Amino acid sequence: MFSKNDIKVEETPTQLILRVSEKISRRSLAGAITEKIFSISVKKENHPVVLDLMTRAITTGEIESLKSDIEKKCNVLIKSVYTNTRNALNRSHKNDQDTAINKVQAANNVLYVKGPVRCGQKIEHNGPITVIGSLNAGGYIKACGPITIMGDCNGELWAYSETPSDGNLFIVASSFSPVKFKLGEQQMLISDIPSELTGRQVICILKNGEIIIRPHPEGQLNKGCVKI
Repeated sequence: MFSKNDIKVEETPTQLILRVSEKISRRSLAGAITEKIFSISVKKENHPVVLDLMTRAITTGEIESLKSDIEKKCNVLIKSVYTNTRNALNRSHKNDQDTAINKVQAANNVLYVKGPVRCGQKIEHNGPITVIGSLNAGGYIKACGPITIMGDCNGELWAYSETPSDGNLFIVASSFSPVKFKLGEQQMLISDIPSELTGRQVICILKNGEIIIRPHPEGQLNKGCVKI
C-alpha cells in the first residue's frame, strides 16, 4: 500500500514534476503515478510530466514500459524520467565517465560546465558559472557571480556576490522556468515569474534591491561570462 504523500508534486506553468518515494513498490508504480496524475486539477494534456524516481534501481526496459503505460492511461507526455540522478530515457551503454559533469575552469575564474546538470546534481563555485546545456529539474547551481544557462533552466539556482552593491550580478537563460532562484538575497518562485516570460530567453538583474526579469534578445547570450 502507498499513501498520497508518497508522491510529491511540483506544478509549473510548463510541466508537472512528480517525485516518487521508494516506499512504492515496482509493481505499484504505474498505478500510483496514474492515480496521482488524475488527482491533479490541471489540463494534463498541456503539461509534460517529469518523473523523479529518486535512487530506485530500475532497468531501461522497465522505464520504457512505465512511460508507455502512463502515457496511454493518462493521455500525457512523459518528458523525462530520472533515477539515480540521470535521465533514464536518454541512457546509453557508455561508461560512467561519459555521464559525469564535465567542468573546465577558465583563467578568469569562470566555471564552464558541459551540461546537462541533472536531477540530484549540485554545482557550487566561487565565481561565475556558464552551463553549456540545460539545468534539469532537481539540479542546483550556486555561483559567486553571474550564471548563464545556455539551454532549458528548470532547476534551482542562486547567483550571489560578496559585495552587496555589485551591479554585475545577473542570471541569463535560454528558456527560463526554474522551480526557484535567488539573486543576492532576493528570491522568486516559479509562480512569481510573469507567465509571458516563463520559458522565454530572459535576463534577471537586481535593481534597487528587487529582481527585474526582462526578455533577452535571441542568440545574444553574450553579456559578462559568455560570448557566442
